[in-house]
Amino acid sequence: MMVVSVLLVISAVVAVGISSPTLPAFRITPLIKPEGRIISGEKASLGEIPHQVIISRKPNKGFYCGGSIISPEWVLTAAHCITYKSIALSFGSVQLKAKAPVNMIATEFFKHPNYVEKPLENDIALIKLPEPLTFTDTIKPITLVPRSQAADLFVGARAMISGFGLTNDEILEYSNDLLYAFVDIVPNKVCLDRYGPHVLKDTGMCAKGADGTNQNVCNGDSGGALVATLNENTYQIGINSFAAEYDCENKENPTGFTRVGSYLDFISKTTGILM
Repeated sequence: MMVVSVLLVISAVVAVGISSPTLPAFRITPLIKPEGRIISGEKASLGEIPHQVIISRKPNKGFYCGGSIISPEWVLTAAHCITYKSIALSFGSVQLKAKAPVNMIATEFFKHPNYVEKPLENDIALIKLPEPLTFTDTIKPITLVPRSQAADLFVGARAMISGFGLTNDEILEYSNDLLYAFVDIVPNKVCLDRYGPHVLKDTGMCAKGADGTNQNVCNGDSGGALVATLNENTYQIGINSFAAEYDCENKENPTGFTRVGSYLDFISKTTGILM
């Protein structure tokens, strides 16, 4: 998938309540590279992450990003994933090489009007589907963080990331299986200290592997959902935006996400979804 030069990645279903509680220069420009990985991830079973979307250059070929279903007609992803005039979307699959039960070609995209590649800002986009999805046990939307919690920083919360991709820095081959892993939300200062003062704004969030592990994402699967369970309800709170371009397995390297709560007005105005 793509990546930001600090780089980016994936996400998934989540797990946690808020109550639970100097590197060489990194390029900050998104790069279109068919690479990506979930570090130290586990295989997802069919229907476990039903909002997961596979974004490819062509049907069943050229996978490069992830996304999330937010309604029958809309997919949420990172703006840096929108690089072609048309893209292929696959739904309801936990295997990259298997034919997904639902496939579509999308041509209508809405990047945030203030999206900037250098430095990366407002990394969020919406994809209008050519026809509405029919929801099933394996194809379902994820609920976005409510306005009542849109301003929350979620520091200390645990969330899940998910996607297909390389599982380490050595093997340049995608995982055929949808993988997921857990991360802990940390103060934005952690990303700023690691990657530089311009890599993350207040509209972003920073995360590291859960409990100090190296569970993480890397170049690939940008655009996927960062999902957390808050007060017994599961919400998408972030969009995979960037991670370390190299040495993703280093537990000291955090990952950056677009904060969904900062963009509820943009999402509602674009899609007509009331929030």
